[in-house]
Amino acid sequence: MQDSSKSLKFKHRVRARWAECDPQGLVFNARYLDYFEIVQAEYFRELGINIYSPETWKTFAYVVRGAELEFLAPVQVDEEIDLCMSVTSMGRSSMSVTMTVEHAATGETAFASTLLLVNFDSEAMASRPVPDWVRTKINAYEGLE
Repeated sequence: MQDSSKSLKFKHRVRARWAECDPQGLVFNARYLDYFEIVQAEYFRELGINIYSPETWKTFAYVVRGAELEFLAPVQVDEEIDLCMSVTSMGRSSMSVTMTVEHAATGETAFASTLLLVNFDSEAMASRPVPDWVRTKINAYEGLE
């Protein structure tokens, strides 16, 4: 797994909120996947892909097939953090994504994850190829292929 976002293409800054923390004021482990929800939406928005549009879902709507998570350092309530993401590779119907959470003040990586996303057709209940229009935008942004 990647240990920092130095090579991750996209970064979005947020502040850890009280609702995301445990009674000690530290971000609760399960909330890091909520951060993935935020960063992936902002990433695709940056690429001009509206992942919340029913029109988009006709050809591109993914599910998380797998996730590898690594908790490296605590994040405290009200701390600014950078949510970082890159698509690192694409298959026929899937893409590997690396996401990290960094302390904005120091750049230290607090959390790292690798996720496997699969383009999913909810009507057919099956995977489907990543459409060329999505693949083209990701490849151009990430410098893949």
